[in-house]
Amino acid sequence: MANVHDMQKADQYFSHKLTISVLLILLCMTCMVSSTVAWYTADVTGGSNRILAANFDFEIEDLTHHTEIQSNVPVRLAAGAYQIRLTMSGDASCGFGRIITYDVNTMGEVLGEKETYCTAPLVAAEGEADSEVLEFTLVLPKATTLTLVPVWGTYTGVPHVAEEDDHYIHTASDGVATPIGGTLTVSP
Repeated sequence: MANVHDMQKADQYFSHKLTISVLLILLCMTCMVSSTVAWYTADVTGGSNRILAANFDFEIEDLTHHTEIQSNVPVRLAAGAYQIRLTMSGDASCGFGRIITYDVNTMGEVLGEKETYCTAPLVAAEGEADSEVLEFTLVLPKATTLTLVPVWGTYTGVPHVAEEDDHYIHTASDGVATPIGGTLTVSP
């Protein structure tokens, strides 16, 4: 009798395992069929994503002589002090100005870059373009050819010129700390 009882238990154990195996096989087949159907019937649509380059420029005004100076174009300025206003324009949120001076020959031809100076960052207020203005005095000890170049992005160094009330400090290699103000004197 023990044999029959053990055989019934073994039969019950085997049928239980067989039932679970069949259910798992059916579950796997269902998953495989549904994922195949999903793969072939899926429709991917997306909005048209456009990547636009930022546009950064500034208007340059010589407040001393009531004239405009064109950016990215070398201009010859006589010796003296110039009150300069840079007004940010374009759709970029920040940028800075690079002032490049040039060596010129006696004929006035540009020979190469001499010095480069950077302004403090111009940062637009949230949601506003054309909002940042930087005014400074440009002192030229002698007639100089220079270019004012708008540069998109941020300047990570200490600027050479900033608004008078900005608190930038330039520390030279000898450890002397000089506050950066609203005047830029170009090397002769």
